[in-house]
Amino acid sequence: MARLLAAVLAILGLLPVANWIAGGHGAPWYSDRLDGWLSGGAIAIGAAVIASIAIRRWPHLWRDGLWTRVAVRWERGGIRADVGLAALVIAIGVVVAHAVLSARPLLIDEIIQVYQARIFATGRLWLPAPAHPEFTSSQHLLDWGGKVFGQFPAGGPALLALGTLVGAEWIVGPLASALCAFLFARLVRRVEPRPGTALAAVLLFAIAPFVVFLGASMMNHITTTAALLAAALALSRATSGSDARTSDAFFVGLALGVAAAIRPLDAAAFAIPTAAWLAWRGRHGRSHIKALLASGIGVFIPVSLLLAVNHAQTGDAFTFGYIAMWGR
Repeated sequence: MARLLAAVLAILGLLPVANWIAGGHGAPWYSDRLDGWLSGGAIAIGAAVIASIAIRRWPHLWRDGLWTRVAVRWERGGIRADVGLAALVIAIGVVVAHAVLSARPLLIDEIIQVYQARIFATGRLWLPAPAHPEFTSSQHLLDWGGKVFGQFPAGGPALLALGTLVGAEWIVGPLASALCAFLFARLVRRVEPRPGTALAAVLLFAIAPFVVFLGASMMNHITTTAALLAAALALSRATSGSDARTSDAFFVGLALGVAAAIRPLDAAAFAIPTAAWLAWRGRHGRSHIKALLASGIGVFIPVSLLLAVNHAQTGDAFTFGYIAMWGR
């Protein structure tokens, strides 16, 4: 059943559902993406066939049981092996950040988030509007009631500001990628009993080009992913026994709150089913009710800070910069 559900979700993720819903946003680019998926998939299948033929022709290229031995060794390595993987991910991220992306913000989203990070690093939430905004205005940058600030939720720029303080905004992404790899490895160890499958999943995530390039950038996707993986790992720990673990449940909420401070909608997609699951488990006794309440307290801390920043910038706690700029 779990495999069937995973297959259904994977298929739905590849379908242009937005194009089938009347009104609202569409996906006019879908046909181009589909062509890329088909051609890329054909190349991957072709490479796999060639590799299979080569291994059959020259068996010394890949010895029987090699992957199993490597996976078992990784499993026995425990947390040290996962830390080693995280170190490898940092190294890859640093190389890509410098060699490919020049350790600079390139997309307008990155540029404005770094701009906001530098404002935060000075101890301010906004800059006073200049006398001649025509010389400093930019897309995604608001001039709102005499205040200049970026449109993005405060969490992402706040994390980049840590890099600003040490003169290296580019390091935040690789560090977040390494944290993602470590957390994912710890989570997979808990949910997948087969070492070979577990290690394959971890490596597929850690060195996937999409993850590597986003992690080397200054976009906020990887920091959000790190927070969501932390929440997933804490949730696994909090609900693994007959009695819920309140401290882990608190960290579930805290991590989801951090994710919400970076990308609110993405966090909501995880937080709503998580809250429903914890609430459902509440029928099993007091410890589960305490866990639900603890997770709520955890969420409240970073979200309250986010709302306070919104109020300071736009005058309304529930009006984000991007809503003020583009509307609801």
